[in-house]
Amino acid sequence: SHNLKNTNAAIEVYQELIKKYPESREAMMAQYQLAEIYRSLNKYQAAIKAYQEIIAYPERNWYSGDGCIDSFADAAQFHIGVVNYENLRDYKTAFLTFQKFIHDRPNSPRLAAAYVFIGLISEEQKNYQLAADSFEKAIDLVLNSNSVQASNLVNEVIFMDFGGSEPMTVLKRLRQKLEQINAD
Repeated sequence: SHNLKNTNAAIEVYQELIKKYPESREAMMAQYQLAEIYRSLNKYQAAIKAYQEIIAYPERNWYSGDGCIDSFADAAQFHIGVVNYENLRDYKTAFLTFQKFIHDRPNSPRLAAAYVFIGLISEEQKNYQLAADSFEKAIDLVLNSNSVQASNLVNEVIFMDFGGSEPMTVLKRLRQKLEQINAD
């Protein structure tokens, strides 16, 4: 199909770029695009491998507001957790990935999102105490930041219906989730 031809062409262009400028920011961006393409093609192991390549690069950080520090490595490490959770349904690996993420990246703009994933997995495994703690941490992060944590939650935890990216809307949904768990 025409689409697949485009996809293969894109993959080639990105791979060429990575070869030519291996340590550059462009190469990291290309790896990231590759990972996303592989994920869209259901090639999850290839996606994870591309994300891992990014983490192996020297970090290139930028500030994303609210005192958050972002990087391709941050997004990549986070998305390894997401692929394990959403696509591979490997909750154990996802859980460990998000725990390591929280430990490694205390200033991540995706920190609240990581806590929500840990909350969801804990709830799944009937560890309601950890689930509640995790949702509370996510709530605190959204409360203490303007919008970076809230908008990343909406962008990253897509199967949770936040009904908009306004911090107040996100908080309302997180509090509902917390009440649900405490009722169990």
